[in-house]
Amino acid sequence: IEKVTGHPWDQEVRTRITEPLGMDHTDLITGQLASPAFAPSNGAFIDASNSQDPSLGGAAGAIESNTSDLMRYITALEDGTLLSPESQQAMRAFIPGEDYSQFGVTHRYGLGFEEYSTDAVTVQGHMGTGAQEAFIGYDPANGTAVVVMLNVDNPGPQALMAIEALPAAKS
Repeated sequence: IEKVTGHPWDQEVRTRITEPLGMDHTDLITGQLASPAFAPSNGAFIDASNSQDPSLGGAAGAIESNTSDLMRYITALEDGTLLSPESQQAMRAFIPGEDYSQFGVTHRYGLGFEEYSTDAVTVQGHMGTGAQEAFIGYDPANGTAVVVMLNVDNPGPQALMAIEALPAAKS
């Protein structure tokens, strides 16, 4: 981002995404997390709030947000507000992903986007991982969006939670 634009990545995120979408509760993480985070350890959860510097992720994850802002973001990705039709098509050029067949889920990767499909629903979105995690997803067949946030460092269940939530939302 910095090489192409000549600006710091966080400035580009602000001017191109968060400010135009009115995402007032989304910002660069520069210090401690705003809310506690936990990690599984020996069958229990331990406080992991200070286990790592959250800004280490840089453009790959040093951003904190809330559900309302993330809902604005996934909606803007889907309705064409943020990306050109060509970029949306590239984002959805899916290839096979991890094998989740034991859960009845087909998983595919796109360009910064993933797709999880079951017999009941297809969810396209993105998962952020770290001490606090989120999954934003969209059911293109029904036009329904979902945001799942956890304050637990345990990647994976957010997307499966979204798959469970979306069919219930359309009924």
